[in-house]
Amino acid sequence: MERALFISLKILAIDVPLLAVLGGGLGWLLARREFRGRELVSLLVQLPIVLPPSVLGLYLLFALGQVPLFREAGLLFAFPAAALGALVPSLPIMVQAARAAFAGVDRTLEEAALTLGKGRWTVFRKITLPWPGGRSWWGWPFRRHGPWEISA
Repeated sequence: MERALFISLKILAIDVPLLAVLGGGLGWLLARREFRGRELVSLLVQLPIVLPPSVLGLYLLFALGQVPLFREAGLLFAFPAAALGALVPSLPIMVQAARAAFAGVDRTLEEAALTLGKGRWTVFRKITLPWPGGRSWWGWPFRRHGPWEISA
């Protein structure tokens, strides 16, 4: 039991920062930038939500099995596959939460701070980043168990 808890905590320690960076970054990109293929990126990010967890895990196993590095290093049924299996179904939820939160930030506040001499990083850190619900995503890697149970 303690070993399973330790593995789960290790997965959590790896996936939460990755979710924050990847999910927050993609959410910001989709909410704030106009670019060609934006809706296609959004669609591809949301794809893991429509798949049942066991099917998603099987697809991850097949996809990772095609990468020689994973196959030869024996990473398919190991900890990295478990971390990735927990990350993939969590990412769309984090992206959607971040996208909605970043879209909800009043841009006039950011523009006012910029005109008052604050730098872009300071404005991002002090105004844009403290989005509502920003601390509620930490448990998402454990909401759907199928992908990481199959790929690990």
